[in-house]
Amino acid sequence: MSKRIIYSIVATLVIGLGILLILHFNPIKKNTSNSIFDAIPSESPLIIKIDEPVAFFKSMQSNKLILSLLSINGLNDKFQGVERFFEFLKLNDTQLIELFKGKQTILSFNYTGKDEIDLLLLFKLNSRDDLNIMRQIESATNTNAAISIDSRKYNKTTINEITSPNYHYFLAEDHGIIMLSQKSILVEEAIRQRDIDLTIQHHEILPLLKTIDNQADVQIFIHHAKIDQLLSKNLSRPMKKRTALLGIYSGWSELDLNLKDDKLLLSGFSNGNIDDNLYGNIFLNQKAANSKIDKVLPQQTCFYLNLCVSDYSEFYQDYTNFLDKRNLLLQHQDQLKKIESTTGNNLQTLFSKIIDHDIALAGIEADQDHPTTKRIWIVETKSGKTAIGQMIDLQNTYLNSKQLNAEKWSNEYQIDNQTSFTIYRFPFPNLPQLLFGQIFNGVETNWVTVYDNYLIFGDTFQTVAKAVRANILGETLSTSLNYSRNKTDMNARSTINFYCNTAVSLPIAPALFNQEISSQIMGNQELLKFKTFTWQVSSTGEMLYNNACLSYNSEIKSKPQTIWQSHIKANFDFKPKFVTNHTDPQNMEIVLQDKESNFYLINNVGRIEWQIKLDGSILGEIQQIDYYKNGKLQYLFNTENKLYLVDRDGNFVKNFPINFRARATNCVSAFDYENNRDYRFFVACDDKLIYAYQIDGSLLDGWDMFKTDHIVTQAIQHFRVEGKDYIVASDLMKDYILHRTGKVRVPTDQIYPHSKNNTLYLEQRTSTHEPRIVTTESDGSIHCTYFDGKHEKLKNVELSENHYFIAENIDADDELEYIFADENLIYLADNNGKIILKKKMDATISHAPHVYSFSSQLKKIGVTCQTENKIYLFDINGNPHQGFPLDGCTEFSIGFISKENSNFNLLVGSPEGYLYNYFVE
Repeated sequence: MSKRIIYSIVATLVIGLGILLILHFNPIKKNTSNSIFDAIPSESPLIIKIDEPVAFFKSMQSNKLILSLLSINGLNDKFQGVERFFEFLKLNDTQLIELFKGKQTILSFNYTGKDEIDLLLLFKLNSRDDLNIMRQIESATNTNAAISIDSRKYNKTTINEITSPNYHYFLAEDHGIIMLSQKSILVEEAIRQRDIDLTIQHHEILPLLKTIDNQADVQIFIHHAKIDQLLSKNLSRPMKKRTALLGIYSGWSELDLNLKDDKLLLSGFSNGNIDDNLYGNIFLNQKAANSKIDKVLPQQTCFYLNLCVSDYSEFYQDYTNFLDKRNLLLQHQDQLKKIESTTGNNLQTLFSKIIDHDIALAGIEADQDHPTTKRIWIVETKSGKTAIGQMIDLQNTYLNSKQLNAEKWSNEYQIDNQTSFTIYRFPFPNLPQLLFGQIFNGVETNWVTVYDNYLIFGDTFQTVAKAVRANILGETLSTSLNYSRNKTDMNARSTINFYCNTAVSLPIAPALFNQEISSQIMGNQELLKFKTFTWQVSSTGEMLYNNACLSYNSEIKSKPQTIWQSHIKANFDFKPKFVTNHTDPQNMEIVLQDKESNFYLINNVGRIEWQIKLDGSILGEIQQIDYYKNGKLQYLFNTENKLYLVDRDGNFVKNFPINFRARATNCVSAFDYENNRDYRFFVACDDKLIYAYQIDGSLLDGWDMFKTDHIVTQAIQHFRVEGKDYIVASDLMKDYILHRTGKVRVPTDQIYPHSKNNTLYLEQRTSTHEPRIVTTESDGSIHCTYFDGKHEKLKNVELSENHYFIAENIDADDELEYIFADENLIYLADNNGKIILKKKMDATISHAPHVYSFSSQLKKIGVTCQTENKIYLFDINGNPHQGFPLDGCTEFSIGFISKENSNFNLLVGSPEGYLYNYFVE
C-alpha cells in the first residue's frame, strides 16, 4: 500500500458516508441488533475493527514504522481493489470527521474475483445528533451536479449506485448500519447477512468478542479457512504449501493491535471447533513452558521456529490423530516402517525416549544465492551422551544394512588444539518433517553432533560446525542485547515460538516471497529499520493465545564484520591484551577482566580457556613474567587489596595472592634490572608509602619504603638513562626520582597540580635537549624535569583537567611528539609544545589515546568514543585508516594473534559484553 492510501483513508470513511447522506428519502430504520458483525460477509478472510478511526488513521500518517512498511510497492498489487476503494475520496469535511469520532467502523476484505480483493466498509449510526450532522452535509452536497445517483431495492433495502467522473460506488443503510463498497455484490451480501443469526454464521467469533482489549488501537479478525488465498499470490511455491497449515490452524483468530513509534504489538486468541480437525488443536493439551532454545542457537540466527513440548507422547498422539482424520496417517506410518526395516528402530519410539522439551528449526545465516540452506534442527534431550550414542547406533545399523563403509560417515571439527567435535552423517534427511509434520519442512538433517544436552542436526557439515562454534564462543541469541530487549515484550512461557531477525533476513526473501515482492524487499533500505519479528502461541486449554511484536528503529546499524566474537559473561571496560602462549608460541592469547571481577584467558580462536573470580577490579595492565625462570609465563596484576600471580592454567602461584598492608592506589610494576628474571614488584598505597616486594612476595630487603606527600595513582617506573637506574614516581603535586634503594637520587622541588589521567614519559637525550621526563599539569601545560633537578614549563593550548596526554615517537625521527585528547578534540604537538595537528571527533573521547606500530616507519593514533560505540585510527595528518571507524567501546589492542596471519588483529569490547576480533590491513 502506498502513502496515498494512508492519507486518504480518513476521507474514505467520511466522504463515502456523506454521499449516502444526501439520500434523505431513505430514512434510517430502527436497529434490531447491537452487533455490527451481523453484516459481515461469511466468506470474508480478514476483518479490521476500528473504534476510533479518525484518531487511528491520523496517527498512521505520521508513524515511521507504518510508512516504512508501505514502502514495499510490490505489495500493492495484491490490494488493487483496496487502492481503488480509496482513490476517489479527496475531500476533507470537519463535520464528517466529527461524525466518525468514537464510532465503531469495520473494514471487511472480500474476494470478488480471481486474485482480486475488495473492501466493504460498515459503519453504525446510533443517535439523533448523527442525523443532524447528516442533514447539514446533505444540504451542502445537493448542489453537486457532477454526482449521479441510481437506486434499486434489494431484500427491501435500497442500494444507491453513486457515480461521478472520479468514482463509482454502492451504498446502503440497513437498520442503522451503513454499507459502502465498490462492488454491489458485497453490499448485497451484507444485506443478506443481516438475516442470519450471528451465533450460527460466526459462532467461532462470539467467544473472541469477549476477549477484546478495548484499549487497543485496532482489532483484527482472521478467518483461517479463507486467508490462504489472500496471502498465497505473494509467496514462493514452497511457502504456498506451508500456508496450508495456516488455513487449518484454527477457525478464527482475533488480534488486538497496538501501534507505537518503535514497535507494533499484536495479542489475542485463536478459537476453533474442538471437533474440527484443526492443526492448532494439537497444542491444546500442551502446557506453556519456558523455552531455553535461545541459549544454544547462534547469535547470527536469521530466524527460528521452536516448539516447547511439555508432553511429547501426548503431542505425538494428538498429531497422529490429526493425520488420521486427514487420511495421511498410513503414508506417515509407511515412512517410519521403511526406516524401521532398515535400522530395526522406530524413529518415533526412539525420539520419544530422548526428547526433553525444546525442538527448533533455525536458519543460522542468510545466503542470497542459496536462501534455503544453512539451516539446523535442534533437539533438547534428556541426556546428550545417551542421545548421540543412539544416533551413532542408528547410523551403524543403517550402514550395515546397506553394506556401506563407515569411514566417510563422520568428520572431526577442530576448534583449537584443545577442543574438537565429531560430526556424524545422518542417513534420514527428512527427520524433522517425519516426526513433527509440515511445520518443520525446510531443513535437511544430513549431519548431527551433540553439544551439552542438545542434538544439533544440519544440512551440511559446515552448518553444524558453525552452530557448535557459536556455542563454544558464547555467541548465542540469549547473549544478544537486541534479542534480550525484544524478549521484554514477549511471554516467558509459551508452546510455539517464532523469531525473525528481519534486518539480516532480507537476503532469504526469495525463499519466502514471489520474485516481484522479494526483489522489492531485498532492494529496500527502509526495511533494514525493522529489527525483529516474534510470534508466540500458548494454550489456555480451550483456545490458543497469540502474542506478537514487530520492533522498529529508524536508525540503521550494520553488524560489525569481525573474524570472531567471543561473549564474556558480563560487560567489560578493560583493554583486551595480547599475551604470549608459551605452550604454543605461534598463537597469542588474550587476557581481560569483566565488570564482575572475573579474570579471563581466551585463546586465539576466541574460546574462553578459563575464568577466575578476583576480589575486585584490576588496577592498570596485566603483565607477564617468568617466575620459575623456565620459559613458562605467568600473569602479574593487582587489585586494591591483593597482589596476584596466576599461571597459564588459572592457578595461583605459591604464596599468592598477597594481601597489601594498605589499599593500593596504583598498578603493580615489575622491574628486572639485570634481565635475569630476578623481579622486583613496586606498588603505592593510600598510606602514601611505596612498597617493594621480592619475587616470592616478601618485602624487599634494602628498600626504604619511600613516603610521598600525596597519593600516587600512576604506575611506578624504572628508567635507565646513560647507564644509571632511576625509580620514578609522581603524586598529585610532585615528581620523585629515586635510587633503587628508595633514597632520593635527584631532588625535585617543583610543585604543580599534575593532570590526574596521565603518567610520566622518558625523553632520551637528543640534539635539542638533555634527558628528561615529561608530563602535563591539570590545565594542559607541559612540564619537563631533567635528571640534574632542573625544571622547565612549556606553553600549550588550555585543556580541561580531564585531558589525556601521551608522548610517543610517531614520525620516526629522534624526537617524541606530544598527543593530547580533551573532550572531542585531538591535538598533536612537537616536543616544544607547538601544535601541528588539531582533529575534531564526532563524540567525546572516553579513554587515553594510543599509538600503534605497523612498522618502524608507520605508526598511527587510535582513540575510543564510548558513547558513540566507535573506535578510530588515523595517521599523523589526521587521515583515517581504511575501514575505520569500527564498532567498539573500550580501549583496543592491535597485534598478530597468529604468526600465520598476514593481517593485524584488533581486539576491542562491545556494549553487549562481546570481545570483537577484527582484521586490520
